[in-house]
Amino acid sequence: DMVYFLQINCPEPFGPEICAPGQALHWLRDEQAVKVYRAPATPEGEHTFTLTDFLSGQGGFWEDWYVDQGQLWKLANATPPDCASVATHSPKPAGLPVRIAPNPCTDVLFVQIEQEGVFELTILHSSGVVAERHILRAGKTLSTAALPTGLYWLQVTDGQTRWVGHFVRI
Repeated sequence: DMVYFLQINCPEPFGPEICAPGQALHWLRDEQAVKVYRAPATPEGEHTFTLTDFLSGQGGFWEDWYVDQGQLWKLANATPPDCASVATHSPKPAGLPVRIAPNPCTDVLFVQIEQEGVFELTILHSSGVVAERHILRAGKTLSTAALPTGLYWLQVTDGQTRWVGHFVRI
């Protein structure tokens, strides 16, 4: 038996290249879309992984996972994620001017779109499966009460321009 610790790779853009209904998932990101620490599971717990930094481990090894045309690929002998340079850099997001709060959220997520109009919001599970779709006006709240806890992608579009972000439902 093995235990797996998965993390989306840090360098932006980090979301899937293709994640749309009726199309095969395409999430390559240089064949490093998801960084995975894999360790043998033992009753004695002799192999460890530190959840506070998501980098340190003993007795396991790193893999890179990616999806090409809906098929999962795993590459052994990978390196740990290098998030240090990304953590201090916050580029201005391209696309629509959108802010979401609070993040993490519980039952409600406030979506602030600094542009007038009607927008389509798509919530996707971290696996890329569409959880919900909504039509929303700028500055409205979005109920997240029906969503299970987890990491979600939020895509906002006005039909021409798109914004993609993520939030955590606790």
